[in-house]
This record gives sequence, C-alpha cells and structure tokens, in this order.
Amino acid sequence: MGGLTPAGDTRLQVEVTDVKLHVNAAAIHLLTSISSGLTSAPPRPEDPATTQPAWTELWDTRDVHSFNFWFLQPETADEAMQQDDSVAPAAVATGAARQAHREELIFKMRSLSVTVEQVVGARNVPLVLLDASFEAQVKDWSAKLLVESSLKLELAYYNSLLAAWEPIIECVERRDAGMVSFSPWELHMKVEKNEDHTEITSPLSPASVSSDVAELVNFQPPVLSIHVSTKDPLEVTVTRTCLDVLTDLQESLANALELTAPVADETDAHFLIRNQLDQRVVVLTNGEYTVHGSDIEEVVLDEGAEVPLMARDLASVQRAASSTAAADTKTVRVKVPALDWTADIPVTRAESRFFRVSPRRGDGGDSRGLLADIRAHFDSKIVTIRSCVQVENHQSVPVKVYYMNSGGNELHCVGVAEPHGMLALPLAAVYSNTAEIFFGVEGYTVSVQPFVWRELQNTPEVTRTLKCDSKKGKEGHPFCMLCHGEMKPVFFEASRAKTLTSRSYRIHLRPPAVLSNLLPVEVTYLRPGDLEAVVLPPGGSCQMSTAQAGERVTLQLSSYLDRRWACNHLLEEPTDGRDGLSVWSFISADGDHQADLSLGVHTRSVDGSLQLALYAPFWMVNRTGKMLTYKTVGEASSLIYHPETFTEPVLFSFKPSSFFSKKKASVRVEDSEWSDKFSLDTVGSGGTVTCASHSTDYGVRQRATYCGPSTALSSSPSLLRPMPGPQRQRSARLEPPRPGSGPATRSSSVAFWRRPGSRRHRDLTISVQIQLSRSGLTRQVYFLPSVVVANNAPYDVQIHEAPAEEDWFTIPANSCLPFWPRDKNKELRCRVAGTTEETTYFSYKITNDCLLHLKNKYGGISTSVQVDEASTIITLDDYVDGMATVRLINHTPSDEVAYHQRPFEQRSVLKPGEVRLYTWERPTSERTLSWSCGKVKGRIDPLVKDGIEEFEGKDGTPLYWVSFLDGMQRTLMFTADLAVATQAHNAVELERIDQEITVEIEGVGLSLVNNITQTDVMYLGITSSGVVWETQKAHGKRFRAMTSLQCALLERAHQTYENQRMVGATAPTRQVLDNKMEVDFASMQLLQPNRRYLRRTFQSGVWLQLRTSAHQRQFHAKLNRLQLDNQLRDSVFPVVLAPVPPPKSIAADSVPKAFVEMSVVERLAEHTMVRQYKYCKMLIQEFHVKLDQGFIAALVDVFSVDKLNRNTKELVESDLELAREELEKKVAIRSLQEQRNFFDFLHFSPLKIHVSFSMTGAGGGGGSGNSSGGPPIASGFVQLLLQSVGVTLTEIQDVVFKLAYFQREHQFLSQTELTSEVTAHYTGQAVKQLYVLVLGLDVIGNPFGLVVGLTDGVSDLFYEPVQGAIQGPGEFAEGLALGVTSLFSHAVGGTAGAVSRITGTLGKGIAALTLDQEYQQKRREAMNRRPADFTSGIAQSGRGLFMGVVDGVTGVVRKPIEGAQEEGALGFVKGMGKGMVGLFTRPTSGVVDFASGSFDAVKRTMDQDEVTRLRPARHFQADRIIRPYVRHEAEGAKTLLELEKGRYASTDTYVAHAICRPDRRLVFLLTDRRVLLLTRNEIFGNWQVEWTFMWKELTGPPKVTSKGLELGVPSSKRGFSLFSGSDGVKVVPITDQASAQWMKSKMEDTMRQYNVH
Repeated sequence: MGGLTPAGDTRLQVEVTDVKLHVNAAAIHLLTSISSGLTSAPPRPEDPATTQPAWTELWDTRDVHSFNFWFLQPETADEAMQQDDSVAPAAVATGAARQAHREELIFKMRSLSVTVEQVVGARNVPLVLLDASFEAQVKDWSAKLLVESSLKLELAYYNSLLAAWEPIIECVERRDAGMVSFSPWELHMKVEKNEDHTEITSPLSPASVSSDVAELVNFQPPVLSIHVSTKDPLEVTVTRTCLDVLTDLQESLANALELTAPVADETDAHFLIRNQLDQRVVVLTNGEYTVHGSDIEEVVLDEGAEVPLMARDLASVQRAASSTAAADTKTVRVKVPALDWTADIPVTRAESRFFRVSPRRGDGGDSRGLLADIRAHFDSKIVTIRSCVQVENHQSVPVKVYYMNSGGNELHCVGVAEPHGMLALPLAAVYSNTAEIFFGVEGYTVSVQPFVWRELQNTPEVTRTLKCDSKKGKEGHPFCMLCHGEMKPVFFEASRAKTLTSRSYRIHLRPPAVLSNLLPVEVTYLRPGDLEAVVLPPGGSCQMSTAQAGERVTLQLSSYLDRRWACNHLLEEPTDGRDGLSVWSFISADGDHQADLSLGVHTRSVDGSLQLALYAPFWMVNRTGKMLTYKTVGEASSLIYHPETFTEPVLFSFKPSSFFSKKKASVRVEDSEWSDKFSLDTVGSGGTVTCASHSTDYGVRQRATYCGPSTALSSSPSLLRPMPGPQRQRSARLEPPRPGSGPATRSSSVAFWRRPGSRRHRDLTISVQIQLSRSGLTRQVYFLPSVVVANNAPYDVQIHEAPAEEDWFTIPANSCLPFWPRDKNKELRCRVAGTTEETTYFSYKITNDCLLHLKNKYGGISTSVQVDEASTIITLDDYVDGMATVRLINHTPSDEVAYHQRPFEQRSVLKPGEVRLYTWERPTSERTLSWSCGKVKGRIDPLVKDGIEEFEGKDGTPLYWVSFLDGMQRTLMFTADLAVATQAHNAVELERIDQEITVEIEGVGLSLVNNITQTDVMYLGITSSGVVWETQKAHGKRFRAMTSLQCALLERAHQTYENQRMVGATAPTRQVLDNKMEVDFASMQLLQPNRRYLRRTFQSGVWLQLRTSAHQRQFHAKLNRLQLDNQLRDSVFPVVLAPVPPPKSIAADSVPKAFVEMSVVERLAEHTMVRQYKYCKMLIQEFHVKLDQGFIAALVDVFSVDKLNRNTKELVESDLELAREELEKKVAIRSLQEQRNFFDFLHFSPLKIHVSFSMTGAGGGGGSGNSSGGPPIASGFVQLLLQSVGVTLTEIQDVVFKLAYFQREHQFLSQTELTSEVTAHYTGQAVKQLYVLVLGLDVIGNPFGLVVGLTDGVSDLFYEPVQGAIQGPGEFAEGLALGVTSLFSHAVGGTAGAVSRITGTLGKGIAALTLDQEYQQKRREAMNRRPADFTSGIAQSGRGLFMGVVDGVTGVVRKPIEGAQEEGALGFVKGMGKGMVGLFTRPTSGVVDFASGSFDAVKRTMDQDEVTRLRPARHFQADRIIRPYVRHEAEGAKTLLELEKGRYASTDTYVAHAICRPDRRLVFLLTDRRVLLLTRNEIFGNWQVEWTFMWKELTGPPKVTSKGLELGVPSSKRGFSLFSGSDGVKVVPITDQASAQWMKSKMEDTMRQYNVH
C-alpha cells in the first residue's frame, strides 16, 4: 500500500498479490457454522395454541380513531427556513474545500484463483476453477463519487479423463497479423454519483398538458448510477463431461450445510496399478512414487494383485490453473519378467494402450501383446494390465469361460464372469491356436459352438447365438446367450497413433430376450421347458434366457379383475432392426363366458438381444366419486365398469384390428346415457364430456361414501356377466370389484339425502385429462368431476343450490369433494355446519372472488372460483384480515357518505369519523359501488384499482376520495386533507431514483458439445443489433429510434461521408437523402423534415436496467436477437430457432424491436409485505422453430447422463404414484392463505410460432441409439407415439401456431397461481392447435399452405388494424398498411413457398428411393447451403440438376465397385441394384430439386432474407481436449468438409489454412496428409482443388518470398496451373507476409511431426 499527498491531495494505491482459495464442503460447513453462531438470534418463546378468532363485530361501524392507520399518522419534517444561518458559511467553505481537495484510490488484484473441490476419501478432487483479476480506480469519494473498474474472468472445469482444464467461460479470441491469441473475458463497471438539478418542471404544471411539450419535464437524475458493460460477447461452453462435473458440484454444495461423510473411493492414491494377467508383473517406482509412504523401488504383483502409488511431485498432479492446460505426461515403468518385457506406460489420461511384448507371434499367428487400460476415478488413475480380450457378462447368472488347449482336445476354464461383471482372458487363452472361447452355465453343458474372437480383426462387430444344453436331457430347454463381440482401436504403445495391431476386443454376453412389465398389475412368465413361473411386479423385468426368436412365449395375468388371463405368442424380432409395436391378446375363460384383453408389446433390438416391454395403451383413473362405465367406439367390445371405490387404474384397450388406429371411447355415469365419443390419443389435452341423465341420485345420494386409494383388489363372486341384446355372444361386461365386495378402505361418510318423487332431466359433466406415462407407451386418462368444491376452512361448510327445497351439501373441513350441480343458473349459498345463518348466493359461472357476509362469530366465508374449459374449482376459506371487498373510511369533518350496490337502492350511511367493512350484498349482480357525498354522486367501477379524485363538499370545500391497497385490504377513503389523500395514494411518479443499475452485455453465446463423440451439437447466440440511428428533440430527454429505411439511408450516406474524409477528399457535411431528409453529419443533426439531434449507436445483445427508490422499483430488460443453431453436419434445418423478420416492405417503415422485451414497475410500501405491480408487460416477437430427429437424438445423447437414467421399475412406480393420487392433488386448488401479490396490469404478448419438423437428419455420431439399454422412452419416442396412434409423419413445413395473449388486471395472484395459469394458458392453446399439424401431415408437402397464405393475408386486414388502434390513433394507419401489405406478401410469397415445399418433399422422397445414404446426405448438405441471391439460387438448382444426371450415369459403374470393396460378392449385387435404381431416380430428384430451388428463390426474393448459422461448427483437435473456439479453424475445417463432397474429410484431418487474397477466393489448406490450393467457383459457390501434394511428395521445406510461399514439388507432377512457378516449384500467392510466415511455421511443425524431410 502506498500513499502520496502533494498539495494536500489524497492518493492511495493498493496492490494485492496472487490469492488462491480452495473451497470444499468442509470449509463451507465451518464458515456457515461460525456465521450462524455470530448472528443467531435468541430463541423465541413458543406461541400458545391459537384459537379460532371471533368476528362477531366484524361488520359493525367503528370510530376511525380506534384504529392506528398508517396513512392517517402525521409526518414529521424539519422546516427548511428554520436552519441556523451560521451553518451556511461553514457548508459553503466545506464544499469549496472538497472541490480543491482531490482524492484518488487505485486498487489492483493481480490474480484471484478459487478452486471448488470435492472431498473423496482422503483427497480433495478439483471440480471447478475460477480465475479472476480486478482493477479499480476511485475518485472524490467525499464529494462526487466516481468509480471505474474492470474484472477479468475465466471459468473452467477439470476433465479427469484427459487430465486437463476445459473452459466453461471461454477466453476472447484476438487476431493480429494472422496470429491467434486469447485474453480473458472482461467486465467493466462505472459507478457515478450525480449532482442535483435545482430546476425541475413538474408534470402537474400546465406545460405538461400538451403532449407536444411532454418531454420538457425535467426529472432529477438518479442519485447513484452504476453501469456494467462488456466489449466482447460472453461465450459459454457446456460439454457432457461438464454436466457430470456440475452435478457433482451441486451435490457437494448441497451437502455443505450438513457435513456428510466423504465419498467412498476405490483408492486414496494418485495411481492404482492392477494386474489382471496370468503372469507376475513388476512395478518400478524409479524414485518418483511412494508406496504407502515408503520408498520402495519395485513391487511384485501376482495375478489379481494391486498397488497404490503416490506421486512425490505434487505439482505434477495439481494441474496448472489455466483453462486449457493439460498435465505433464506422467509414466509408470512396468515389466513382465516371464515375457522379457519392460515399458514406460503414460498414465496421465484415461485411455487404453496396446504394447507389443515380443516379436514372437502367438500360437495362432498373432502378434503377442498386452493392454494397459487406464480409467479415471475422480482425479485418480486406475491402471489395469491385462490382455486385449475381455468378457463382459450382462446376464443375471454367472458364466464360466473356457478355451481350447493347443492340442485341440481339452477345454481349460479360465475363470467365471460374474453377473454384470468383467473378466480379462489370460494370454494363453487369447493367443491359442484356434482363438476359440467357450461358455458354460450351472445346470447346463458347455456350449458346443465357440466364439472366435479373431474374427473381430476383420469385422468390427460379430454376433453369435450360443446354446448350452440342459443336463436334464430332452425334458430341459437349452440355455441361450447372445455373444456380441466388438473391436475398438487403441493407441500403440506410448505414441498417439492407432495401428492395425493396436486393438482392444470385448465380448458381451447378453440374454436373447428381456421382458419388462409396464402394467400396474403382476405378470407371470412361464419359462419354456420346466414352465417355472417367474412373477414380475409392476415395473419388474426378467431375462428370458431359455427363449428364442421364432418360439412361443407364455404370459399370465393371475389377479387382474379376479380372473386369470393367459397369452401364448410367437416371439419375433423387429423388422429392419427398428423398434416395433405388436399386439398380444390375453384370453380369460373363467366363468361362463370368454373375455379377451389386447395389450401392446414394444420390441427393440439391443445388439441382437430383444427388449420386450408389455404395456396397456390406456390406464383409466376414476376420481369422480361415482361408478363409471367405458366402451370403445367403432367396434363390438366389452363394457368395463369402474366403481368409485376402486382407486387403482383400470386397463383399457381395443381390438387388435384397431389397436394402432385413432382411438375413441364413450363413458357414462352410473345409469346415465352414453356420452359423445371423444379421442383418447390427444396427450396433454383436457376437456369435458357430458352424459344426459334422468336420475336424481347424483350429488344427493342416500348415504354416499368417499373412499381414498385402495392398495388391494377386492374379490367379487362374479366379474363377468353377459350383455343383454344381440351382442351377448360377442362381448361381455368386465368390472373391477363392486363397492362393499372386498376389504374396507379409508373412507369418510358424508350425509346426502334424496328427496323422493323429484325427477328431472339434467346433464352430468365429467372432466377428462390425458397424460403420457413416464414410460412413453401408456396414456393415463383421468376422469374428474367438472365441479370440485374445496373447503380450506377449519370447520365444516354446507353449500346449497336453488330452489329452496333442495338439501344442503356438507364439505368437511380441509377436504375436497366432487359436486354435481342441479341448478343451471350455477349459483350457491353457504353456511357453517351447525349454524342457521346463511350467506347470499354467489355464481360459479365465471372466475371471481368474493367474501360472503355472515352475521355470526365466523364473520363470513371467502369464496374463490376458478373456471376453465375443463373444470370449475370452488374454494371456500375462513375469513382473515384483508378479505373484505372494501374498507370504507369517512375522514371528512362534516360530510356524510351514503353508499349502496348498484342497481339496488337500499343505502347505508357512514358518518364523519366512522369506519366500516363492506362486501357485496348480492355477488351475482353488477359489482359497482355507488356513493354520494356533499354535492356529488359517483360510482366506482371496478372497485379493485387505485385512484384519486377531487369533488366538492356540501359547503363548497374541496373533498377527495382515494382508493388504495392497505396490505391485502382494498380501502376507499373520503377526506378533506389533500396530504392524507396523497400519502395514502402513494403517488411516487415524481420520486427521485436513488439507484440505477444498467447492464449492457455485447452478446451471449452458449455452445453445447458432446465431447465424448467429439460433436458440436448446438449453439445459442444472443447477439447485438446492427447500426441504429436515433433522434432527440432539442429539449427532449430521451432518444428515439428511426425506422429501418431511414437508418439504412443514413448509414449509407454516413459511410460515404467517412470514406471521403479518410482519403482526404472534401466531403459535404450537409446532404439531402431521398428528397425528404436533410442531415448535417458534422454537427450530427437532422435538419429536415424536423430539427433533431442525431446519434449513431447499436442495441446490445442483453440490456438490463434496474431503478429503485424508496417506494418503487423499475425493471426493464431487452434481448435484442436470439438464435439457436443446429451445429450437426447432416442437419435438415441448420437454424433451429430465430426471429421471423417482417416482410421487407413492412420492416422498412417500422422501428427495430428487440426479440424479447420486458418492463416491470413495482410499488414498494413499508407498511405491508404485499407486492403491488403497477405495470408488468412482456413482448416476444414472431419466431420459428425447426427441428429434425437427428438434432433431438443428439440432445438426448448429451443429456443422457447415467445419473439421470431411471430403470423401468422407477418409471412404473412413479406412474402408479401419480395414478393413486387423491382428488385434491389432481385439481389446482387455490390457497387464499398463500402469500399473494397484486397486479394492476399484467400482460404477456401473444406468441406466433412457425413450426417445422423433419423425421430425417443424423444424430451426433456415436450416440447410443438403441444400444443404450435404457428404458423405452429413450428410443424412438416420436415414432412410437405416432405409430400407436396410427399416424404417418413425414415432414411438417412452416405450420403457424397463434397463441393468444395472457392478461390479468387488478388481481391478487400468488407465484404458484401465476406460474400455473401462464403455463396452462399457452400450453393449452398449443395442444388445441395441433389440428394445424394434422393438416400439415400430407406426404407430398403442405398444400394447405396455398390456403393458409391467402387466409392469413385477409385476416391481417381485420386483426392488425385493431391491434394498432389500441395503441393510439396515429398507429391505426400503420396497422392498416401492415394488413394491406401482408395481403400482397402472402398472396405472392405464400403461393410460391407452398409450391417450393411440395416439390421439396417430392425431392426428398425420390432421393430416398435411390437407396443411397451417402447421396441423401450430400443432397441435404447441398440444400442447406442457401444461395445469397436469386441468381445464385437458380445457379445452384441448375448445378443440382446437372450433377443428378452425372451421378446417375456414373453410379452404374461406381456403386458395384464400392459394394464389392465393402461386402464382396453380395456388395457387388447390392451396388448393381443401387446403380440401376439411381440411374433413373437421381436425374429425377435433380429435376425436382431444380424446381424446388427455383420456387424457393422466388419466395426469398419476395420475402425476408434467409437466416444462416451464427458461426461454423467447432473444430476438434486430435488430443480431444476442448479449447476456446477459434473461428478461423472452424472455417477451415468446414472448407475441408465441403470440399468435393467430403472426399478429403473422410481421410484427412484439418491442420491450418490461409486466405491468399483479400477477395477470399483463393485458400491454401493444410491437412495431416497433404497440402491443397483451393479456388472458389463463383457460379456454383463451391471450392475446387487447383492442385494438391502429399507431404511425402514435397522436396523441401517451404520458403517465404515476396510472391508468397514457395514449395518444392516433383517436376513430373507440375501440370498446368495459373499459380505455377518454375520447374519443381509451386508458388502460393499469399499477399500478407505475416500469414505466409505463420503458414510456413505450421508446415514445418507438420513435416517435423510426420518425419518429412
């Protein structure tokens, strides 16, 4: 610390050296304990048991002075004129002294490193690293505070697999003279204390009346301004490994408050060496490691032994604190004396390495070797020395492993592969003569057929089915197992190369089939042969080791509906290796009649093993409290009865013929009529069905019983009875146990009485909700009462319908019951059970809240009615303070206030100084309060919003009425005191802002990477806008943006003006643009048509502003532009989400708007905890969502972390738990006791979403797919869902969803209510509009678009002007212009776009007919390369037509040759077929693509510009470490990928490239195999190879000359080129010398790496 004070100034400088902090759960627990000990408050005495308050005098009139109202308390203030005059000179002197005295503080922290660690065993494992540096400069803190600071930030996580830190917050890429460098992301902050302005124009002055001079109002600036900004975007990278680390971090921090035991660990050492060879292994420490703290030079490990090693140099284990730093390579010396082999094994990274142990080959002729398998466990490395062949047992029984001896006449057992365990084979078994492996299981013989692992050397994957015969002879059934072998290349010894001999082999042992039970009842599986019964509980599974494809499987349901059901079905593999659905019929012959039940089976193949999941298509859940009966529609089937006491789900199905078609059903309530048919396939939707009834026994039953969930099925003497009528022989009635036939369940009797002789027709309405189960195969259909009454009061409440002779319906305290209305007027009244005082009637037709008056100790009953399309929920509550409709206060000195509910004339009078609570006398009528006071009569409608108004009293004195919130209580006060009125109204509009925080972030980028498969999956970017010109009036206070057309004109003129100034030419400062605008760029003023100040700026990607004062809080946020890109190579839609810009004609006359904008104004009151939001509005612009199946699969692969995968049992148990929930958990009951906020105005804008979906597209490459072994939901979910409904989905093209806005005014809402209402509002509309998707499911394009385009245009004429008129008369014309222009745009662009989509879908279909996956992929890549303009579009379409003809002709010869190279003779035949088919289909596809591209070019010309990706996909380097994104590398890798249809990308890896000329048409590219000079074809927009040479062909190192880069090449290959030099020389014309030097160094490094001289 240093200080310097010349001339009385104060200057301080503080520097902090490097600070390193290590944080773990123990440290957080310690700090938390200390903090809580220092700040803990003394224990509070327990409150005595509270009793129900008595509200007998609640509605009485009381004196205002008996209340201590905060708004009637006088405010104390100091009189400004009474200050001591002697203070003034001192104050002036002090101010002058402060101006003369300068203060400055400079603070620097060079480095702050925070490492968050996890305690594992006895070690701290690093998880996340934060590196930061901070600088600040503080000036004049005693007077006008000014702080300027900067924060540099890096955030990384530790990848233990690669022993490297990988970035989360990336460094910023800098390019200087062709060189790439990185700097930390920097955040700037400026804090400034503003001076007071003495002259302020009040908005209440006459000048503010005119809108023309509204901006003359001069408000005080904020007391303190804080501005946070960045110059560079914030780039965040999230990988699959990062998600694992963040999950561990979350668990570690969650356990910080409770100091739990450290995580169990395999080892506490840095390295653990294991020997799984059949030879002794010697580990040499070489002085670098210790063993249990001892200096031991070598350790001998017998077979199966292990030794822990601790590194002496801890710095080599504690990695460098850099986000991209990898650890130094650590090695361990290991030798096998019997093999005379010694090697140094690199142990830094988790990888496998093959070591050749001797030149001598094995008995089978293979090169003998062993494997060092290195696995990461937290920050430890477990090194296993084993052979190159492993056996992994996925079965539930142990398997013995044998090999044939060298003589070929005896089997040797090498060990036992335990269930779900691994077994490494000894070297003798691996390198035997035959390489044959045999397997055996207890009770069965050894398999006769062996598995030959050597076959994997030629084929990467081999699957064999092996059988072990039963020792019982013919009575037993053979034990079958699937042997699936796979080969994986590994590194050769200590190098980074993978050779043909460095391979690892693994043999997987799997059962032939696995059966999973997704039913809510037990399933019995009878094993073939011994018929031993295996009982599967709900969610259970078993391995079918004795079952084989092509044989029959027997299943039983032993207890469902008290019947025994059996099924004997043929076990079949899914066709084409895809997931499939089939129907298995269960037959029950119990009783006199036979019944059948069709269930579904989902079959998928996992490496040849069949995964079977038995499911029911529908679970019916009855929560209506009444007997329901179901029947299918369109087929003769059984009737299924569902008693109200049977709370388990009932299985509902259809006949096999209609099992995979659209399904509809009907329901009836007890003996009512059948309802209309309704669909069961609309998952996520809800609605009501109506059953007509003539009975009177609904809602008023003789002695009804409400039962909770039942955990067991009751018994019934007869569950199957014939149906009356002609269908007796074809169908029967199935019913679960009737009430009273089984054990009693928890029940509470509720008294209902039926009045005999009263019969009348009425409708019974049921709410139906359909949800998808967690398994993804079953739909859960919930039947709920349409009207539910919930009593949250601590006492029983009775409700009553009109007419008077009806009986009272009792709702017990804290319960929820169904209610079946009889009165069509939908009106109820209430009373407390056991009392006679009754409330007035209230309506439950619409959503409303009201307090019902009671003249007893209970005071009243609060009612809240929630009405939506599917249900009506009536919530009853006891009275608490604030629930009354209004509190009336007469604070006038002598005027009486008369009031009454309009239109009723019965008046009440409130005398001066009196207070009284009031609620509506008739809640079913108009809720308007009429009042009269003094000489004025008025009314307040509605009585829910704030307001203040002046009127004249009886003696002419001014009086005021003010409406405001006092906590939860609405208050209406009449007063003569203006100060009291304004204090109660809390008019804070003129209040000075104490603090203003503004955050401007240039942009935000989120990159999602699958680092396991080295795939860039997704990039989310929030970007800034282009240049925006703004104007300000001469005396205005804020700038306003100009239209897009005006901005474009100004920007072009300004660029011309600046360019002329830069070259020294005389540029006119005044210019006239478009004959309308005159501008002066020198003074930055707009002269015509109106004089304004000009400002050239841009909108940041993220802009936030928070302004606070004593009584208000303002929040304003903008996200300028949001775009989500699909970074996969074979993507159908490169841009997933992006704003849809308006047509060019409309955008020209509109002001640029942010994609998302939100504005909130909150009023703060110190007298209440209730938050009052005066204004809350969010606006989201129109956007599109384009998804393909490959992108979804890649996302699932990234997030399918093992910790998040749940097995089938957990899925079914969660489904059963939901199905067993009681009624109160199924309905959204509003709790009036929850903390609620008041919203004066809440508005969320409508959403207009363009949706496109494609079933094509490749995933992330290496995704698990069907081999993941996870639950059925993880595989082919979309296809399964559509297949079960019977819908064939091909392409969805630009289907528009229009979701109406959400708005609430003057309402109390809790956070839970707001979230649920907003979610239900938008999701409900989206599900309703799925019919648009159905209309877009045509196989050939979307012909509906021809109609939609014109229809939208016409509807805009009636929609847009209305929306514009709401905002003001001046915007009505703009809305009208929008409608007229939209009609033209839709009529022209819509028609062309629909034709383009139709022909585009035809092209995809014909391309699929070529049977060539490579051709289809290249076609998609070409279609994704959008041309820049109309000419390029026609040229690209013509090129596609030409190449289609060429590929079709050449494919006849090329395809058979490629097939023969891959699959031999069979491949030759396949290739011949593909070539002949392609001869006709490829030219046809080219013709269709030409038509589609031409129409697409027309549409883009008429409509907006095409949206492209924000950046190319990330380039991954060979070491697999994730580094900060480099755009130059990504562009080079993309160029290599697109070069000649990926010809070079399949064999070469990108190294570097340079742009040779400023026009970017010439590129010099380096790969790991060759150098290439590329030129760009401007007609077709692709890259062409000018010349190329392999590295080994270069005759010498490169040289930098004045012409560029000189390469020595063989003279014989010189050929003709525009860029040739002399003989044996090639010249690369790189004009930039720095780039040439950089490429020269890159070439030298590559030549050195590959030993090129």
